[in-house]
Amino acid sequence: SPVHTRTVRRWTQEAAEALQDCFESTDWDVLCEPHGEDIDNMTDCITEYIRFCEDTTVPARTVHCFSNNKPWITRDLKALLNKKKMAFRAGDREEQRRVQHELRDMLRTCKDNYRRKLEAKLQQNNVRDVWTGMKHITGMKGKDRQTPGSLDRANQFNQFFNRFSSPPASPPTTPPWPPTHPHCQVKRQLERLHQRKAAGPDGITPRILKTCASQLSGPQEVEAIRPGRLQTSCPHISCDEGVDDAVIYLLQRAHMHLDGGGGTVRITFFDFSSAFNTIQPLLLGEKLQVMGVDDSMISWITDYLTGRPQFVRLGSVLSDVVKFSDDSAVVGCIREGEEGGRRCLHSHYGSGGRMVEEVEDYKYLGVVIDNRLDWKSNTEAVYKKGMSRLYFLRKLRSFQ
Repeated sequence: SPVHTRTVRRWTQEAAEALQDCFESTDWDVLCEPHGEDIDNMTDCITEYIRFCEDTTVPARTVHCFSNNKPWITRDLKALLNKKKMAFRAGDREEQRRVQHELRDMLRTCKDNYRRKLEAKLQQNNVRDVWTGMKHITGMKGKDRQTPGSLDRANQFNQFFNRFSSPPASPPTTPPWPPTHPHCQVKRQLERLHQRKAAGPDGITPRILKTCASQLSGPQEVEAIRPGRLQTSCPHISCDEGVDDAVIYLLQRAHMHLDGGGGTVRITFFDFSSAFNTIQPLLLGEKLQVMGVDDSMISWITDYLTGRPQFVRLGSVLSDVVKFSDDSAVVGCIREGEEGGRRCLHSHYGSGGRMVEEVEDYKYLGVVIDNRLDWKSNTEAVYKKGMSRLYFLRKLRSFQ
């Protein structure tokens, strides 16, 4: 591949201290007050200021990136490879066989030395270099960070990001703030960042946020925009059901009904698009108030669901605004043609003018459930996943 150049920051101890001093001496109220309650403009202002401080305090340099051989290819081994190539071009088969035997022995030695090097790094708890070496050995390719800016691709990312949420981290106990103080929570989250990860859409690298966690946790306080856990405010709400509980509960209902004999079970799985967009925030707020939820939390939830669409931007392309309610299931227990006291007249059902597709198996919360309620389909899925993992182990075996 051709040589290419890129610009990198030279993060030194002096640069980190200079950036910390810059944020320490900043009057954040001057930046925030002109925007009032307009959190979007306030965020843009603070983001631009952080990037400006980085540009003025952390020096940058241009580096040349070359394509390299595998890390266990030494200078002597490369010379032997060139010698084999020359023998091949000259048509000297005798010399080629001799070099081939010598090359095989040296390659085995080089791989063994590289394996010892990785083991030494593992003993030094240098997991990053060990993982990099294992990716070289197995040929595992990294993902291309340059994503094409198409609408279909943006929508795929938007659907993916809407399917997951991060659990709240345990609050730190670092003084001078109590563990529940928002400043303390933000500081803890910034300190947990991986500084080698790529920057987000705002262009601020995790290294800046982690290095200056103490200085930046103040202007990013979430006291007014993040209420915390719902259970803290309303203890009688139970949110302990996990993935395993949901799968076991579904299968238990099906098996208990089938064990009685003469019955069948129909399970309908739902994946609602734009489910969150159908919520009426004011009606939800009234119900939360009846449940005894704190007023400030009700205001936050209502505001979050009102006029706050989520989308993915790829260059100049914006995805559609989509929300999902995933992994919902309805179990119908049927005996003698009746389901819950109602007569079942149809074997096929529709929704919104479209027939519901009937399938032989379905992946629900990571478990493949088939229409015979045996584990053959799920076992095959686990087997395929295991075989793909074993491929890497076979590749590592050549390095012992």
